[in-house]
Amino acid sequence: MRTRLTFVAAMHLLIALTAQAQEFPRWEGFGGYSYANIDLGPQAGLFSPGARNYNGFDLAFSFNPNRNIRLLADVGFQFGKTTAIPPPMFTKIHLQSTEALLGPQFTLRKRRATLFANTLAGVTNTRLQGQSGTFYEDLLRRNDLTLAFGGGLDVNVTRMIAIRAFQAEYLPVRRGGSWETTYTLNAGVVLRFGFH
Repeated sequence: MRTRLTFVAAMHLLIALTAQAQEFPRWEGFGGYSYANIDLGPQAGLFSPGARNYNGFDLAFSFNPNRNIRLLADVGFQFGKTTAIPPPMFTKIHLQSTEALLGPQFTLRKRRATLFANTLAGVTNTRLQGQSGTFYEDLLRRNDLTLAFGGGLDVNVTRMIAIRAFQAEYLPVRRGGSWETTYTLNAGVVLRFGFH
């Protein structure tokens, strides 16, 4: 009888530990800093330099149908300045780039960290605005097909919070009939909800 009780207790403990190990969040949200190298594409000859580094932020939200797949919606924003060649009536050129991307992200979840890799598709909105004193004028505003290939590492702090140590992305953007490249590097905080 004692052997049976010990066996039943051991089985219950094993099942509980297995269930805990397999537990994963249904929803995750990310917010953080974004550093990007952006190529302005066919209009790059109008500006100096045509490719520059910009700062911004990134927001992402995912639904996780199982522990190894995130269905991801990601929006990145970058801001910066460049100058025109030859100098026109504008003293500064402001750039704003916004990427909206959707797709699967594949995860390898461990107790201390989560590794992930993704393939996404969406659109990039590029806006160039000229400034002269207090006067602003749109020089360019366009939407272009964008892909994203990359991955990163989330380090677990608590059950519900992780630090995204890094996320590196290669984003080919289809501008004016040719593929231009953008590279981004993100870091920030991940919040997790609805454990299953």
